Amino acid sequence: MFLVKKCILILLLSIISVNAYASLQRPDVLIIGKDTLPLWRNPLEGDPAFIEMRKLFKETMCASDCWRGYEAEFTLRDSQLYLTNLISACYTEDSLVTLYKKTFPEIFNGIGRKVTWVDYSLLTSRGKIIKIFHNQAYHKINRREIYMYFKAGRWQKSDTFTYEETLVLTLSNNREMLENFVYSKVDWSKLPKEKLQKNTEVSLLFYWGNFGKSEGVIASSTDLEVAEVINETMRLISSEMKDHWYIWRESITITPARLKPFLK
Repeated sequence: MFLVKKCILILLLSIISVNAYASLQRPDVLIIGKDTLPLWRNPLEGDPAFIEMRKLFKETMCASDCWRGYEAEFTLRDSQLYLTNLISACYTEDSLVTLYKKTFPEIFNGIGRKVTWVDYSLLTSRGKIIKIFHNQAYHKINRREIYMYFKAGRWQKSDTFTYEETLVLTLSNNREMLENFVYSKVDWSKLPKEKLQKNTEVSLLFYWGNFGKSEGVIASSTDLEVAEVINETMRLISSEMKDHWYIWRESITITPARLKPFLK
């Protein structure tokens, strides 16, 4: 009986942990004209006043799909960014949001609080969802992503990128293409023959960002020699991680039968 109860407990904990880990976080929103867009970065987290106020309060129980505890609404008007609404996402009374709203009542005067602390790019998106990841707070990718650059809260320019153009995203949606890519790209002649005559589990970490200009693949395996050869011959050109990055992991088994057509 004790063993049964223990197994049930482990199962329940596993379910809870998986659900908590996989919760898609609610984004802030950005209003531009008649469009309301998701905002995949949270400008309020960089507000010096908000940061200081947060130090005054203990953590409260918040919705699992909004761990930061609030949803903020921003509006772009005449190239200037404004905070135009702030809603608590906590189950109990949120003193932090209440204090912030009392301190800056202009948020609700029809104009909003002028945002002056944003000196970086904000990310929003349009179009259909083409990929969902389960290892990031915001793990939903739309077809078009828009990077909007700001200086002291004033919009400077925007760049749009279509993720269907990337190799990594194509591979992530097609298992057969992924395996063919790995088998065909690696120079297997660099491995001893005995290494090619047994199954080898390989974990591949794919990443991309910087408007698709940077893509990469990193392999790991219990057989370090196999992983080293894969990394040496298959790694794509990558650069510094800036702007928005996505990471996706896939495991494949290198088998002699599957490998045979690709041996030189």
